[in-house]
Amino acid sequence: MCDPSYHTAKGIRPTNIPLKHLYIAPSPVCNNVQNKGVGDGLFASRGFEAGTEISSLERPLIAALSQHCYDDTCANCLMRTMDDVYISDGEQKKVAACTGCRYFRYCSKTCQKDAWRRIHKLECKRLAGAGRMFGPAMVATMEVLLLRRFGLMSDDTWEAVLRLESHFEDMRTGMKSDEMRRLGRNETDFEDMLGKIAGHTMLLSDVYGTFSKEFVENMYSRITTNALTLITPTFDPIGTLFDPFLAHLNHSCSPNAYIVLDGPRVSLRALKPIAKDSELFISYIDTTFPYSRRQAELKAHWFFSCACSKCQQGPALTEDKFLIAPKDMTSKVKETADLIIKNERFAQFPANYVGQSRDEKRVAAVQGKAFHIYDATCQADIAYQGCTETIEDGVRWCKQSGLFPVHRQPYAALRDELIVEKLSQGAFHTAFQHCTKRYRYISPILYPIPWHPVRVVQTFTMAKLANYLSSEASLLSPEADPVSVEMANQGINISIIAWMLMKEVSEVVGKSHGEESRFARTVKREYDSMMVAIRSEPYGEEMCYQMVPEQREGLAKMADWLEY
Repeated sequence: MCDPSYHTAKGIRPTNIPLKHLYIAPSPVCNNVQNKGVGDGLFASRGFEAGTEISSLERPLIAALSQHCYDDTCANCLMRTMDDVYISDGEQKKVAACTGCRYFRYCSKTCQKDAWRRIHKLECKRLAGAGRMFGPAMVATMEVLLLRRFGLMSDDTWEAVLRLESHFEDMRTGMKSDEMRRLGRNETDFEDMLGKIAGHTMLLSDVYGTFSKEFVENMYSRITTNALTLITPTFDPIGTLFDPFLAHLNHSCSPNAYIVLDGPRVSLRALKPIAKDSELFISYIDTTFPYSRRQAELKAHWFFSCACSKCQQGPALTEDKFLIAPKDMTSKVKETADLIIKNERFAQFPANYVGQSRDEKRVAAVQGKAFHIYDATCQADIAYQGCTETIEDGVRWCKQSGLFPVHRQPYAALRDELIVEKLSQGAFHTAFQHCTKRYRYISPILYPIPWHPVRVVQTFTMAKLANYLSSEASLLSPEADPVSVEMANQGINISIIAWMLMKEVSEVVGKSHGEESRFARTVKREYDSMMVAIRSEPYGEEMCYQMVPEQREGLAKMADWLEY
């Protein structure tokens, strides 16, 4: 989002943006309270078909890792040591710490030299002994200022950075809001953030001679409110991505584009057909969430209310539908909801709003508790021992309330978290059962486009899990796992299912990630390996194809085995 004061004062727009087929122009969605245009967006200079690449950057201006990724991720190419996408032929990658600062790690001498030339030579001594105390937004702020201070950032790029709105005062005010309190943020956090910026004085003493403390504070706010999430090809968040040109991408809850990363390469891809001179929109938030929650998230983090085509319809779409009318809740659920209203502040948060009637307020309380549990699991430390139990409580709460369809949030998101937890615990059969429910009842509704990248990644995970279970099946006794016994009784062939799912992924990955992407190559490698196994089966490849309809039906039945 652009800074209107800078836009008016300078009267310019960057003309040499490093994004092919795109240009920056006034956006009809960037309006002030008087409904006057105050900001710009990114527009397509030609048409694009759905599932094609619109434009790309070999590397954004800044890609700053989160602290939890320092030990297993290359700070230059963003390779993760434990990610299948980065493991070829079973070779386990490694990263080694920079011998100077011990802050970042690199997977090779080539990556370390590249990072040194690009930015690390300016920050290495400053980070030495810093104890990894800075989050990705703070590191991004430091790197932007260092690049400019030492002449490694062009004037065009610097002008583009300054054109972005900082929202510094909005952040200060927003820390007092219920939305931010619900997110676990408050004024103390804001003042703590300012204190951390001040703490940079030791690291950035020479930079403070160039930029005032107020300027640095505003730059931090500018980066925080204009950054994107740094992700792996499988959409795992690993840090903060900041680029002043990509920051011109405005939000819609019904986006026509999305960003996918392949290492540091950023690919902007078309989710829907895009006509020439159309504005490109991505999603800043999870657009499968209910209307009130989407609005609250956007207001709390980005300080605007969304008026996209989806939001103009209000809480009338699939995301806001419950299984029953509020008045039809059981008396027990109503009594529980009344206790929540009496004792819990989140019951009153705007993000949980459903309506003004007494029963609608009760539904808001039930929904509020479900999201409260979900938020707690998202914020929990990865070593938190009670996380699985908390997630399962949330899933049961959604089911037992009688209100939530299986695809309605946060029911679906809690299941995603539960799958991750079960996989981490080695409870692979249970994880697979939850995957089958997601595959049949959730993903097709939340992501109706077959090659939606989230849906593709979910199916890939499920295919990999099925393949693992098929390899383990021969090592287990018939009584080893009740799920295995039931699968055998139902005639379910997990090997055929694994191959079937990976085949689905292989047919759409070119649209979701690009044919030449590292993820697409990983899918091809996995599919080819499964084809070798299939051809070695006694019944042969042709019979496998004939078995698919029956196995797909068996897979659909598995989705109903779980109580919740």
